[in-house]
Amino acid sequence: MTIDPEHSRPLDVHRWSDHPEIKVLTDEIWLEITEVEGLIVLPTGNRKPLAPLLKQLRVLLIDLYVGWLADPSLSIGISRSNNSYAPKSRYNGLHISKEIIKVIDALVSVGLLDHHNFQNDRVYGGKFSRTSRYRPSSKLQARFAKLQDLVFDISYNEKKETIVLSDFETDETGKAIKAKDGSKKRLLIEYGNDDYPFVAPWRLTLNRYNELLARSHIDISSLDRPYIERKTKDNKIQRVPIGRGNQYVQRIFSRNSWELNGRFYGGWWQQVGKSYRKDIMIDGSPTVEIDYKGMHVAILASEQGVLMNDSYDWYTLDQIVVRGLDRASQRKALKLLVLTAINASSKEKAFKAYQSKRTSSKDKRTGLYEFPKLNKAQLDLLLSCFIKKHPFLEEGICSDRGIELMFMDSQITEIIITKFVEQNEPVLTIHDSYIVKADKAHLLEKTMAEATAIVFNNRLPAEQEGQLTQEQTMHVLNQFRQHDFDTYLDLVGKKINPPQHKPIQTNRYKNDYNKFKRWRERMLRD
Repeated sequence: MTIDPEHSRPLDVHRWSDHPEIKVLTDEIWLEITEVEGLIVLPTGNRKPLAPLLKQLRVLLIDLYVGWLADPSLSIGISRSNNSYAPKSRYNGLHISKEIIKVIDALVSVGLLDHHNFQNDRVYGGKFSRTSRYRPSSKLQARFAKLQDLVFDISYNEKKETIVLSDFETDETGKAIKAKDGSKKRLLIEYGNDDYPFVAPWRLTLNRYNELLARSHIDISSLDRPYIERKTKDNKIQRVPIGRGNQYVQRIFSRNSWELNGRFYGGWWQQVGKSYRKDIMIDGSPTVEIDYKGMHVAILASEQGVLMNDSYDWYTLDQIVVRGLDRASQRKALKLLVLTAINASSKEKAFKAYQSKRTSSKDKRTGLYEFPKLNKAQLDLLLSCFIKKHPFLEEGICSDRGIELMFMDSQITEIIITKFVEQNEPVLTIHDSYIVKADKAHLLEKTMAEATAIVFNNRLPAEQEGQLTQEQTMHVLNQFRQHDFDTYLDLVGKKINPPQHKPIQTNRYKNDYNKFKRWRERMLRD
């Protein structure tokens, strides 16, 4: 199987495991590559790498193994430039150095890695530069296959930095958005803990949160394979792994400011659409998703002294203004347009962002786009009608306010995460919406209301994406009856409309969950 250079992900230098089988495999391969005549893998000169090469070999093998388990066709992008390695950086907790290139070359020489080399693009200003791609050869894959399924025994090293400061802005999944004006930006900015004492509590919260996620089973129960496929902006198919190897969360701040962005990124649930998210199960339990209604427009409105009631719909106009659309599709288009316009600095950029997100919204299952196709004139008409209906929002539209509002909603998310970590209950964050076990919906709603009161001194309306089934409802009521009788009395007096949806559980999901339960039982015994 040839390597597809576009089907890859970067090397993750923070994966780690102390499992005996991993140690044995690392030691065996170390002997193989150091005994081959002519191979130079030992450090030269007087300066030794901060991380011993044997340790760097283990990191490399673990990440290759994780990638192979998720998708045998996936390759790992690894830079061969010395400038790509900063062993003393706070973002390189295991102190991986340029010496790892020697280890990689040795693995290639003994036939354990397939590779596809790239060179720097010096003609078009780096536009076509790519890191070299590596993938386990059939020889190494055979050795991986002899291991027991160790995916639950692989985690992230505790030294991995969770609080990231960058010059770059990010997309919705946390990926850096490259500057198109040719300006030089720092992807990672070094900072001192003593200079910013407020960072330590943030880091502690995230470390505890990631520990909770690591001991939880989070999966899409209806998937036959541990990944989904989606189209990228350039119409290429990208696989998003679903599982432990893709659920580590970091908090990223942009434009070299601790008050811009600050959102929580990293979970695979941020990379899948709602049609998949409704089938997420946490520790074998169905989930619900609750989101704030028009969070950013509600914040902008409150700044102008305008407060709307909970039932107000920001994105429904009084009439159809774009021929060919029904009310539902017009509302969906307007919502995306307004949100992109808040983040944009001009109408042109807002319209371009709409078109880009519309193109990438094609559902792999149905082949349909989530948002309607509209030209610039139609988008301009929609936005103008929205501003005419809400003139108090005009100041915030196309004003580049989005990155400030992101920091505000990140403060809300931090409060929600902290509360759920205290309860030892996982919560999956998608910026302005949150996924929890179905029987924790009431706790989430209560916490969301408390969080907005703390951050904005105001309550923002929220709505649930899916309500509970009758069986789940009875379970929830029984839990409150036993532990919170006042809430139970409050709930039974309300009309409940349970949904018909119940997630399918494939054999792949059941097998994986059973493996996880056995692993967790072993961890508790040990």
